[in-house]
Amino acid sequence: MGKPIHYFIFFGLIALLTFTACGQNAATRDWNTFAIEEEPQIDIQFRLPPEWLVDYGPKPNVPGQWDVALVPPKCSADQETEFEDNCITLTIYLKGESDFDTEEFTSFAGQNITLNRTGSEKTIFIEQDTFDVGGIQIERFKHLFFIGEEDVVMSFLFFETEGAYYTFITELPYQEQEGELAEQFDLLLNSIEIIE
Repeated sequence: MGKPIHYFIFFGLIALLTFTACGQNAATRDWNTFAIEEEPQIDIQFRLPPEWLVDYGPKPNVPGQWDVALVPPKCSADQETEFEDNCITLTIYLKGESDFDTEEFTSFAGQNITLNRTGSEKTIFIEQDTFDVGGIQIERFKHLFFIGEEDVVMSFLFFETEGAYYTFITELPYQEQEGELAEQFDLLLNSIEIIE
């Protein structure tokens, strides 16, 4: 009597673990893999929702910098025209070619940021945290600012690999921090892998 129950529990546990492991990527299974193959120093890839647009290239006259625009259909629920706004950008700085300074960037991102020349409009620095994605340590700096009567959360995310420094900047309505776009961006972040 005891052995069949043990077998049932053992095989049930294996099935559950297999299902759980496969389910982790289920949300992004149909997403496209995005990588910049033209530049070997850009050594990451990630999953991109199929309806998102992407445009990228080296920044003219700025050595070692690549700009990537990630454009979801809508950046907010009340956006009327699809693909009209760009609320997620990725900037890549190639090591040994760009003049990116990590201390300067984290110092800038870790305090209130002036938004206009007079200094009358500033972000409010609200949070800093660090998390790990597949062995990559990502630092996130969150800011709050106001456009008219709308509260906007701007996040700076920074990490580095052997070949480059990477910075994401997102701007999302405060009330949509738990919305579909925020969830898709979290899934994108969690799909980042280093290309061997």
